[in-house]
Amino acid sequence: CRCIDSHDWARLATILTGDFLLDMSPVGKVLGGEVPPVSGKTAVMAMFEQGFSQLKMLLHIVSIPEIEFQDRIHATGVWRQETFIKENRPELPGIGIAYATVFDTYRKEAGGWLIASVRVEIDLVV
Repeated sequence: CRCIDSHDWARLATILTGDFLLDMSPVGKVLGGEVPPVSGKTAVMAMFEQGFSQLKMLLHIVSIPEIEFQDRIHATGVWRQETFIKENRPELPGIGIAYATVFDTYRKEAGGWLIASVRVEIDLVV
């Protein structure tokens, strides 16, 4: 979240697996549109840079995660998240706050833990 909020795309790329999967399809259902999952670090990074770089402000506030280790190289995490967004685009003016539950999977590669997938489920948008 910190890398996204600060637009530190180079650092974000270092903590994602090559086959990273971003599933925001539940977000689309809540907002009345379709948001297909995006697969692969390159595609996800392009989406982040294109979509989030234009925001005037983006702030994620996350809770302490519930981390569960499946084995020596796999883990899952569940986060509660509040996201504050201030748009800077003429077609999407204004501000908003979203409350979500985020489900992550992690995989240990080359001695370090990386994020393998993120699924965002929106609970409320105001």
